[in-house]
Amino acid sequence: MSFNQQDIFYLSKTLELAEKGRGMVAPNPLVGALWTSDDGTAIWGEGFHQRYGGAHAEVWAIEGKESEGVSGGTLYCNMEPCVHTNKQTPPCVDLIIRKKIQRVVIILTDPNPLVNGDGLKKLAENGITVSALERIDPQHHLVQAAKKQNEIFIHFMQKQRPFIHLKWAQTLDGQLATSSGDSKWITSEAARKEAHRLRAKYQAVLVGTNTVITDNPKLNVRYGLGDQQPYRIIIGTNNLREIPYPLQILTDELKERTLLFNPADFPSLHCMLVEIGKQKISSILVEGGGYTLTQFLKEHLADKITVFIAPKIIGKGLGIDSLGIEKMSDALVFHEQQLQLKILDNDHFIFTGYPKY
Repeated sequence: MSFNQQDIFYLSKTLELAEKGRGMVAPNPLVGALWTSDDGTAIWGEGFHQRYGGAHAEVWAIEGKESEGVSGGTLYCNMEPCVHTNKQTPPCVDLIIRKKIQRVVIILTDPNPLVNGDGLKKLAENGITVSALERIDPQHHLVQAAKKQNEIFIHFMQKQRPFIHLKWAQTLDGQLATSSGDSKWITSEAARKEAHRLRAKYQAVLVGTNTVITDNPKLNVRYGLGDQQPYRIIIGTNNLREIPYPLQILTDELKERTLLFNPADFPSLHCMLVEIGKQKISSILVEGGGYTLTQFLKEHLADKITVFIAPKIIGKGLGIDSLGIEKMSDALVFHEQQLQLKILDNDHFIFTGYPKY
């Protein structure tokens, strides 16, 4: 079935609705839904998945008109309605069938093995016309936008480990700290606020034990940028509970959200990430230090990289360790990248890219 201009317009609106749940619904996907009359001239309801464990977007869009007895129409979603019962809420397809909705139009099928087309199949078996833009035009800009929006969920479903985003700040000459280990501050206050905005989008923040011992960080989201604090994952061989001074991650109000892992207890860093994924943590922002960042790069576990580059030069300092690359032709490159110049307290660059292994 072809998609008309009205379909594309309403599907684009589902992406806008879905984005409102950013930072609150993981490990679930970001989903928006919009319910219209048969001819599309009236919007009967709209909604988005607001929090993990809460009602799904389709429920918010449909049940708002339950008391008025409205039925039929077309339901638009950025992702296929769920069909499985292995979750905290009822399957959305049952509600759609019960409301006698005539047509369901989506952008993406759900990569969850428990769904993966079965939602559309059940709807079709109950006489509902179903259309997936992904199946008709895989290169459509809305399909690409929907995949980018839910890149974390899609990755988690496909690889069964958290999506890993490395983030660090460095000087113009590539140093993460001076030779003495001082890194406060490479970037400006406004740049650090940008970093907290990024932190608020992830379920967990990860650093090594050396960073905790040296900086005693809180690893939380500040500046009023997040409604939900991330888990704090600390990896390393040092026993932090034996440090003779109070560490904030072990004593503050978020101490129950601090997870300690010793990589030596696992065959590989990848195996450790799989174990973390079993705890329903689908995304991790890795913030350092240099040794920890290097290990993720060495094992090809960085799915995305963001670097804040400040206009400062300090000469020899502490940076990313050797990756064993001897030829420029073997350098890590990116299949998609973006470079921004931010005019904040001071000029600085933000580089974001997806490594190509």
